Amino acid sequence: MAQQSSHIVPAQDRTASDDIGTSQSSYEPDGLFASEENRDEPLMQPNRDRLAHAEAAHASEAQGNRTVDKKKNTGDTEKPQTTLVEMRDLPIIWLIGPYVPSDRPLQPLTTDERKEAYLRQTFLTAGSYVASLFNAGVEQARDVPSAWGGGMQGYGRRFGSLYGQFVIQSTVQAAGNAALGYEPRYDLCKCTGFWPRTRHAIVRNFVTYNRTERELRPELPLYAGALTAGMMSSLWLPGRRSAWQEGGHSVLSQVGYGSAINVVSEFALDILHKLGMKKK
Repeated sequence: MAQQSSHIVPAQDRTASDDIGTSQSSYEPDGLFASEENRDEPLMQPNRDRLAHAEAAHASEAQGNRTVDKKKNTGDTEKPQTTLVEMRDLPIIWLIGPYVPSDRPLQPLTTDERKEAYLRQTFLTAGSYVASLFNAGVEQARDVPSAWGGGMQGYGRRFGSLYGQFVIQSTVQAAGNAALGYEPRYDLCKCTGFWPRTRHAIVRNFVTYNRTERELRPELPLYAGALTAGMMSSLWLPGRRSAWQEGGHSVLSQVGYGSAINVVSEFALDILHKLGMKKK
């Protein structure tokens, strides 16, 4: 039987020492971990703040780029559509073709708008057919060309010839205007009075605006189209004809008839208004 230790600790002292040990064992680890955590917290917090700030800035920049791209895409899509709708809603576009009202500023046309203007001026404008019908009547009365004779057959040939020349001229003119950035539409005068507006209409038969819509340039595409149309008409007109002679005749016709058509276009809305049509 083993002997027990003869050193006996009093109950009172044993309780106090146990309490001290328990207090130290429970205090020291918590105090150590708490002090380490408190010591690291000031160092880690700025890093977290900088990281959160960088992520927020990146997200904001990405959102801003998406917004800008969306606005650009929307603007590119809506601008031509809006202008085309405005063009189609012009009061007398069916009569004189696309034009610029006197109360609207000139704006450069997009490719789609130029196509729209060309199609309307060439095929969807009553004025172009009326002009060809009228000129065919004049040539019928003059018996030019005589080989086509009279009657409806001769009149039909003359109308077809004149309208064919008009289509060629309009096509060459549209291509030239697009290449040079020239304005293809007639702009109604912002002035008032009969003579100032008449002068404006005649001058517009010889000059037009370039892509700035402020600087005037000679109407080279218009007269290049007239020359080309006249020269090509020698291919179907009866008899042996000089292409240059027919081209020169077409250019001279553009000088006279073109000025007259512009004058009619300038006052067409006023005339129709007097006849009872309401202005928009």
